[in-house]
Amino acid sequence: FCPTAGHPYRDKPRLFVDRSSFEEQQDNAFMVFHDNNQWAMDSRRQGCTHRIELNGALEYFGPSLRARLEPKTFAVEHVNLVDGGAKELSLEHCAEMFVLLRGVQQSLPHLPVARANAAAGKIAHPGYEE
Repeated sequence: FCPTAGHPYRDKPRLFVDRSSFEEQQDNAFMVFHDNNQWAMDSRRQGCTHRIELNGALEYFGPSLRARLEPKTFAVEHVNLVDGGAKELSLEHCAEMFVLLRGVQQSLPHLPVARANAAAGKIAHPGYEE
């Protein structure tokens, strides 16, 4: 039972700790990664994976753009379009993920999170190999 209107089991962010379960989701799914001082979060929205990495700067990897932002002001420092990009670009998912990641960092230190790919020296992101 939840005392809010709507469908909270669908509307509220759903956090996953298992990659395969996360990948099966089409929408409203989040997975947090942490290793040493590097934090990241993946999100599934409309069947697409979005990612942020927080290590000094805030890096966003979306289906149509990549961006680097200053995390304190959210000022855009750099943007790259991916595959021609979309006609309309938005950092809405980036902002949503950033707020959730900050909440996890500050309020849920006990939450189990996935570990970074130690061999690569950075958090692995499917589809965004350098």
